[in-house]
Amino acid sequence: MLLVAALPMAGWSQWSTREIARKVSKALVLLRTQDAGGQPLRQASAFLAASGIYVTNLHAFRGAARAEVQPVGNANTFPVGSVAAFDVRHDLCLFAVEGHPGGTALPLRNRDGPSVGDELMVGGNPLGLEGTFTKGIVSALRADMDLIQIDAAISPGSSGGPVVDMNGRVIGVASTTLVQGQNLNFAVPARFVAALSKNGKLTVAQAGALLIPDREKEGLSGSVGAVVTRQTCTVFNRDGTSYRIPGRITERRSYSPDGWLLEEETFTCGPFTAGQTVRRIRYIRDADGFILRTERSDGNNPPRTREWEREEAVELRARPGPAPDEGAAPGLVTVTLDARGRPERRSFNQGRGYHLYSYDSRGDLDQVQIFEGKDLYAITRFVYARDAQGNWIRKAPSHWLASLPDLGFVEDEAVTREIAYY
Repeated sequence: MLLVAALPMAGWSQWSTREIARKVSKALVLLRTQDAGGQPLRQASAFLAASGIYVTNLHAFRGAARAEVQPVGNANTFPVGSVAAFDVRHDLCLFAVEGHPGGTALPLRNRDGPSVGDELMVGGNPLGLEGTFTKGIVSALRADMDLIQIDAAISPGSSGGPVVDMNGRVIGVASTTLVQGQNLNFAVPARFVAALSKNGKLTVAQAGALLIPDREKEGLSGSVGAVVTRQTCTVFNRDGTSYRIPGRITERRSYSPDGWLLEEETFTCGPFTAGQTVRRIRYIRDADGFILRTERSDGNNPPRTREWEREEAVELRARPGPAPDEGAAPGLVTVTLDARGRPERRSFNQGRGYHLYSYDSRGDLDQVQIFEGKDLYAITRFVYARDAQGNWIRKAPSHWLASLPDLGFVEDEAVTREIAYY
């Protein structure tokens, strides 16, 4: 549980708006995040709630590789060290910073919530404008949404800022706004901040991956519900003859409306067993999308069920890229991932051979170079056709061999995908 100062109600008089702004400013920081290449992602707000512990919205770290804070009125910046606790459902997290930014923690008003009509102020950094304050009232208490509706103005960059009553106590964390209306703004109640407990020590990159669903990590755009992959398979008969089957299904994947992988099936493509199921995995998840259980069957083997501990599910989901195949034989292949969690180098044969991967601007595989020792052995390139959402529906490979350089790149059979949307 987050330890905060508890302040009594009796005998308290309301502060002036000037006094509230002065006190809140001592706890307020500007939060900046960057991607793996050091490019700015977003700016948000955060505040000191206990010694060395800051509060903000979890979505502030979405897709980030690193982050820093700058206290209001201070030109110095301090790197975010780790994310110590998070609540996916209520979009909250606690984080610690490296160094000593100073500041005075704000008390939480978590035992008795506000009432409709109560006056309040919001501190934040909208659009990077440090130390901005707005005033308003509690417009409604949205119990069905676990949110406080407020009419005090907030803008992009205000997220994570403290919403305080007229005694300077935090009643909520500024979270979101509805752009379709005017002054329809929302804050997460302070009781959910108080309920946060340290449930791990995540890096910024790991915290940034928690809100990115499988569908997005796999490079799919839009509300994809299912993907069926087909390719031409060559099947050999017992007498040595062979024939080709175009359009054979080799993979099928389905996703929840929120983008979490629900089921995946892989099928063989020959040479003797085209169409047989190689692997089928079902993912049973909790309300926040974390894996509770997997049900797996491989070929003709009986199904296997695995129960996932919460820590394991968090670790898997906190990977920046697609999850590795849990059934892959360890030690035979070594894979190095890039900053987005995609394979960058794959070594095999005890490091004597390796593949180098490169990607296009959309993140799809563009080229694979194959080396044997230090010598380039082959290159495979891919050309894509895409649907209206930008997802590829046809991938045409072509190959170049160092032993036959005069042939140039020779086209191969294309792989196609059928994509269904919600």
